[in-house]
Amino acid sequence: MPYITPEGCEVDAARGCWHRTGDLGNGVQEGESVKVLRLVLGVDDLTAAHTKLMPRMLSGWTEVSTEGYPVLTMDGARTAHRKLSYTLRRTGEGYTLRWQADGPMAKLSVRMGPFRREVSKGRIDGRDVKAEAVRSGDSWWAWFRDLPHTARGELAAG
Repeated sequence: MPYITPEGCEVDAARGCWHRTGDLGNGVQEGESVKVLRLVLGVDDLTAAHTKLMPRMLSGWTEVSTEGYPVLTMDGARTAHRKLSYTLRRTGEGYTLRWQADGPMAKLSVRMGPFRREVSKGRIDGRDVKAEAVRSGDSWWAWFRDLPHTARGELAAG
């Protein structure tokens, strides 16, 4: 991080020197920022056999993206590390998600939204697909589940 600073410093005027004190980078405050970014990106690889993308775009935003995000998945019976890049764009009342990884993910599910109305279909790589519409609070979300062995794709919904 280019903005790491110490919590303080001590100055020894007689010897003409100073040194940093406290936590360099103050991990407590940095930790909260990292948590927020992880929630916005919404990459869930807790179960390596099934990666879930659940990005959370704030209402005033038009795009969220990440490059080279580390993801655990399965490659046969072995756990594998992948680098995932994606861009989620707001398109009027809907969204378009383009993703690419440096290798296939065993299984991928994507949650899109929020929507003002129920959305039960979308298009993955130009093909019509069904979605599971889920209501939460005052919004609707569309789940596209169990996309098999995918390393790249484009999903549009809304």
